[in-house]
Amino acid sequence: MRGMSQVATAVVIAASVLAAGCGLQSSTASGPAVAAPSARPQTTCVTPKLAAPGRTFTITDKDNGKVFCLVTGTGVFVFLHGTPARMWTHIRPDSTIIQPRPSGVMMLALGVTGGYFVATRFGQATLTSTRAPCVAGSGSAAPPTVPCTAPSLFRVTLVIRGRA
Repeated sequence: MRGMSQVATAVVIAASVLAAGCGLQSSTASGPAVAAPSARPQTTCVTPKLAAPGRTFTITDKDNGKVFCLVTGTGVFVFLHGTPARMWTHIRPDSTIIQPRPSGVMMLALGVTGGYFVATRFGQATLTSTRAPCVAGSGSAAPPTVPCTAPSLFRVTLVIRGRA
């Protein structure tokens, strides 16, 4: 009887894991799928390998939901891949500890939203962007030109901890 209980528990756990994956978006012709990050950020930081000599690193839509630890003075390039019909919104920091800066080194490909930020003080900041679930057609009664999906949310957390 005890063996059956353990098997039943394993089946329930496996079904829960599979059901949790159903909330993720599937890939469509409009670009790669991006899952909405959980409400609670990860507890561990990813310490990026910095490109010399400018002490910069790059974040993409594949890094959605991650937490990065860095030091003041670090530059952060962000590139979010969408399509011309379904672009990501402007990337916004929620704190002044990470400052947007102009960068003459990037020429964005069609459909890519980008930004460059510099960590200026100790603390924590979140960079966010959203992407609409679908694009309206040319007329008000026209169906969407792209299949509708759930809205996409991009969010990464930056923890600035030390001096360079």
